Amino acid sequence: MSNLQKMYPAQRPSRITQTTAVLDNRSATIPVVDVSMFPDAPNLATIFDRFGQAAETVRYGGKSSNALTEVTRGFAGTAAQDWPAGADIARVLSNYDHDTFLLNIITLQEAAQADRATPFIPDYAATSGVNVINEDDTEWTAKADGFLYVEAGAQSVDAGWLRLNVWINDVRVSKNLATSTLSDGHRLRVSDLLPIGKGDTVRVRVWRFDPRIENFYVMARFIPPRPAVVGTGQRGPRGTRGKPGQGVPTGGKAGQVLMKVSDDDFDAVWVDLPMASSEQA
Repeated sequence: MSNLQKMYPAQRPSRITQTTAVLDNRSATIPVVDVSMFPDAPNLATIFDRFGQAAETVRYGGKSSNALTEVTRGFAGTAAQDWPAGADIARVLSNYDHDTFLLNIITLQEAAQADRATPFIPDYAATSGVNVINEDDTEWTAKADGFLYVEAGAQSVDAGWLRLNVWINDVRVSKNLATSTLSDGHRLRVSDLLPIGKGDTVRVRVWRFDPRIENFYVMARFIPPRPAVVGTGQRGPRGTRGKPGQGVPTGGKAGQVLMKVSDDDFDAVWVDLPMASSEQA
């Protein structure tokens, strides 16, 4: 998606090296002891002191044999500073990394929700109909097979009528749902999940009949079908009985145990337990 923010790879493992020259707050090249501590350009690095009193994130656009080059100082809201030779520098998790992860996750979540639900319908002016304060249609094409959950609601207290209808491929599939006693947060919903197929045209219409309904909304959310559950088939015919196994040798007396006579399978005999050395004495 083009609206996602740029993310930079991490360094594994993330190790600290040091600068080898004095830096002022405009230095665009940062010589370091070991440039292999940093991922390929472009990427980020953080200069800091070991006491945690100061830190600066930079973005570098290139790497030479012993330096980070094409450096943008004071990146992601940090302050560009002067640094002595020997300052610590590393590719660590920065505020930019964390904030970008969070922003991109939210962006992807919102995009996924937009694929499944219609946008919020604000409070429009009256359009048509006797005593109809507002009516509006929302229409779109289903992108996959699944089910449709439809809901409308009002955000006013003690407001009047709200009515909701749903069409799939120009066929009305819901009852003319209406309520005459709306209260704050009241919801009007199509109680059943409506099956839809990929390519179906879905249209939702909501009316309000009272000017006290200052805001209302209608939401149609796509719900994917559940994975098919593999059932248990009919029981098969009973198999033929196998031959009796070798089993334990017959005989033996109380207190005896089996002892292998050879390495061959089932070659064992009953023997008396050997006595402990104190008993033999």
